[in-house]
Amino acid sequence: MCLSVARSRHLRSHTLSDAPTADSIRARRVRLAQAAAHQGPPNGCWISSIGALARHYRIASTRPRTGASHHRVARREALGCGEPRGAPAKPPLTLRPSLWMDLSALSRAHVMSLPPDELALRMLRAISAGEQRTGFFFGKDRVITPDVVDREYHQRLEEAFAWMVREVWIAHEPTQSHATNWFFVTRRGWSVLDDPAGLARAQAEARLHVDLHPRLAERVRAQFLLGEYEAAAFLAMREVEINVRDRAGARQADLGVALMKSAFGEDGPLSDPQLERGEQQAKMALYWGAIGMFKNPSSHRQVDFDDPTLASEVILLADLLLRLLDRSSRD
Repeated sequence: MCLSVARSRHLRSHTLSDAPTADSIRARRVRLAQAAAHQGPPNGCWISSIGALARHYRIASTRPRTGASHHRVARREALGCGEPRGAPAKPPLTLRPSLWMDLSALSRAHVMSLPPDELALRMLRAISAGEQRTGFFFGKDRVITPDVVDREYHQRLEEAFAWMVREVWIAHEPTQSHATNWFFVTRRGWSVLDDPAGLARAQAEARLHVDLHPRLAERVRAQFLLGEYEAAAFLAMREVEINVRDRAGARQADLGVALMKSAFGEDGPLSDPQLERGEQQAKMALYWGAIGMFKNPSSHRQVDFDDPTLASEVILLADLLLRLLDRSSRD
């Protein structure tokens, strides 16, 4: 039975004079959803929610009659459809699925020679070329054909596509809930495309996907992901300085290189008597060198960490120094 006939029978059999109960309304909504799943909605349009389906069939409300106009609004509100009365109308969102893409940059030679991250960026550029950010989405089958002729070639494409999903460059399009084949380019994805060093930044961010020390995991990683590389590197090394000061029982006025030398120097509170003299000096030099190189300059002047890779390595160095302090305390 086509849905138009079902709708007319439904309207004839359920008039305002025999208003249904709330349970029957829910039951009808389920039946209508099942009918739409088997037969499809009228006019070939996909209805993406039960609320939209209810708007097509205008299921009656259990509210008392106070006029035809009120009943129409009441029925919609009872189903959770539409906006409250008096709300301003929202401009419609124009959704534009991509029907064709220029994937000439993804020749077999490129696909087979590039690592997944670089191939993913090329694929993202091909997908988004000439597209506007608002309302654009695309089908995966427009990028990777479901007909597998060259298995190894398709495997490389799938690896790159999985990389884009993992890095949240793309995500499932929410308006196409009936299918998982549709994706949109995320804010993160557009940001990578806008940045000439977008891939280098993504690779640097991937370095920090490791389990950072608890003193760095939240605030420092957040600063880095916001693009505040200098602040992230400075905060990481400051955490090392604070941890050393607390463990050594030093004064708040003890800072920087001088603090490291007094804490790890011979007979210092953090010196390790089990190490040979040369190893003790090397450990002291490791800490005061890291603080003097990466923390002190940022304390006194503007330091331009325009390289996200360098900033990520400074953070990982701070992570190592903090873990060495923890291990020394356990020993």
